[in-house]
Amino acid sequence: MPSKNVSLLPQYESLRGQLQHALVVDAHAGELLHCLRTLDVHLAGHVPSNVVAATTPHAEIAFAWYPENAALSLYLYCNDVPVPGGKGIFTGGRLFVPIPASMLKPAGTENELVAIMRFLSGGWKYQLWVDVSGQRKLLDQGRDNDPGKPNDDSFIRTVRFGGKQS
Repeated sequence: MPSKNVSLLPQYESLRGQLQHALVVDAHAGELLHCLRTLDVHLAGHVPSNVVAATTPHAEIAFAWYPENAALSLYLYCNDVPVPGGKGIFTGGRLFVPIPASMLKPAGTENELVAIMRFLSGGWKYQLWVDVSGQRKLLDQGRDNDPGKPNDDSFIRTVRFGGKQS
């Protein structure tokens, strides 16, 4: 018996294409990424996904990268503690990693996120977003400056989020 969620597949494919295009042209992809995350929950049985949470967590890190078939090796730490689900090799052009509330500092206090990343092929671009209680913020973005040489495909990014809003 076909599921009515299958009718969401064309919307999913369209949003996926828009996300990849946004990354190519250096446009902010946060809203597209959020829409895809919402669809991922509904389509979990029909499309592959790296991490699908049943409900939106208090804080979530979202990666989007191009090309989507590029493998990303990732080690993610929040406040010096490894983030569950934030370690491994991922493909698919996007990854959502919920940060357990127990790892976050009290409201109004700055949190530190360290991402140790390595793209396993050249020509990549990425954006790193944080969603805290529905408020999305671009934390970092980057591109492969020399696709023919692997010297810039491995790097560490330290970013901060939360704290007092100015």
